Amino acid sequence: MADRKYLIDANLCINVLEGRSEIAAGRLAACEVGQIVTSAIVYAEVMIGAEQQGKLDRAVAFFAQIPVLAFDEAAGRVYSRLPFKRFCSMNKRQGYRSRQQRTYYQ
Repeated sequence: MADRKYLIDANLCINVLEGRSEIAAGRLAACEVGQIVTSAIVYAEVMIGAEQQGKLDRAVAFFAQIPVLAFDEAAGRVYSRLPFKRFCSMNKRQGYRSRQQRTYYQ
């Protein structure tokens, strides 16, 4: 198995699974097994949507080729220290911020 090279997100997974990006699908296919990985969080997000849409078999086959990295206690500690901003594009367009944004996040 090759060294990890790319960490893909849910949007890319969904676009490839839905056939929305031939370019992305081609780039994934050109990589060796193990060069592309994803996170357990992305896996969960994609699998929820796949199950809701009746496309679970397709998602399972997709992730059989892409290792899923564990999200363990150490990862949780690092994640808890990352800066976080809650943002909604609708809020920006309408020129206001939610109460949570005003109160908790800068």
